[in-house]
Amino acid sequence: MNIDLEVWVKPVKEHGVGERFMVCDATFNYVAIDTESRPRAIEQN
Repeated sequence: MNIDLEVWVKPVKEHGVGERFMVCDATFNYVAIDTESRPRAIEQN
């Protein structure tokens, strides 16, 4: 399973709120593992 994540901010300035912009992004990869910490297949229904 892969999950993509983006983090956006709107900076608060002296004269109001600024334009939003992305500060980072990431992809998390989840893998099922067996008792020996090796990738394993997941049963499909």
